Amino acid sequence: MFPSLPFQRPAAETVGRRIGGYDATMRTQSITSLYDKPGPFATVLVDISQNAEDGVHQRELRVAGALEQLSEKGAPDDVVRALAERLDQPTQAEAPVVHAVVANESEVLLDEVLPHRLDDAVTSWQPLPDLSMWIRLRDAGVVFAVVQADREGSDVEVYRTAGSQPNQTAQFHGDDFHITQVAAGGWSQSRYQRHAREMWHRNAKQTVDEIETLVAEGFPVIVLAGDKRAREEIRSQLSKHADEAVAEVESGGRAAGTSDESFARDVTAVLRERVVSKRLDYVHELQQRSGQGSGVARGYDDVLDAMVQGQVETLLLDPVSAHEHEVRPGDHRGLDLGLDTGATVAADLALVAAAARTAADVVVLPKTVMGGEPATALLRWDSSASSSAQTA
Repeated sequence: MFPSLPFQRPAAETVGRRIGGYDATMRTQSITSLYDKPGPFATVLVDISQNAEDGVHQRELRVAGALEQLSEKGAPDDVVRALAERLDQPTQAEAPVVHAVVANESEVLLDEVLPHRLDDAVTSWQPLPDLSMWIRLRDAGVVFAVVQADREGSDVEVYRTAGSQPNQTAQFHGDDFHITQVAAGGWSQSRYQRHAREMWHRNAKQTVDEIETLVAEGFPVIVLAGDKRAREEIRSQLSKHADEAVAEVESGGRAAGTSDESFARDVTAVLRERVVSKRLDYVHELQQRSGQGSGVARGYDDVLDAMVQGQVETLLLDPVSAHEHEVRPGDHRGLDLGLDTGATVAADLALVAAAARTAADVVVLPKTVMGGEPATALLRWDSSASSSAQTA
């Protein structure tokens, strides 16, 4: 189809694989069950791309190096062997690709490939999974569908995983009898034109139903390409909610000779714009709430305390900065992360674990847009505001 698009699998394998859309927001429900398992946990993220001339050998070296690091950090031999078996499995995903695996001493809990390049492997043997890099990589992409339409029907391609080939395709081909408005002349002209319009409408309806289904399943972006009249007909029949997920591009289409290269550039631009736009929405929401002085928690302690109360709707996190700071979850009464009372862990590990246990979403943002704080939170409700209202 078309090369070099940021395809991505949208959900982790945690006991069973669940598929759904995401758009610059990490839905932690997909990893909640992981935190119900006993630690410690081994985490490995390693680049398994093998597009170079000696790609297979280079991949073997990177994997071997990551496993050696894991052993040096104290992971038991059985755990290292279990991860080695997973990392040795062939993948059809095209380069670049990163393999992410998390396991405890009993089982592999997460196994996923991501369409990114990773210069240095991530290895960890800690009381909590080290998922910051995994979240950062997943946060950079978006699953999507491509609809290329004309007045006779459409081709629909769904991209759920890494690679430049669609995971699911469908073709809708309606009745193309007198599909163009012919100038038949005489009394039959209006009848022919009316018949053509009715067929355009019926053909578009099949595509509309598919788009509505994809949006209902959680796909955040539907790229619509092809014949201008067909695009107009499709959009005229979409619900408001589905229409908001549609982004049109002028390139592409079902006609022979269509440029895949220009279409790839346009689709990539749409996906990047959607991801950036979503992040900006969170920045604006943070700024608005901060200006009102409510609905926000700032800093590690306040955010973790809000997690205890189930207040956090969305955790805004700078994983790199947060990883450099340690917190003691036991200092936050009621915060159960399965750790010893006096244990300390990197702040990002504790925050992601707390978010997963309380169904809070995670969005990656630089601390420069969060007032210098590596962690802030948008709250479902504000306890201080509630207390003031009750007092009044």
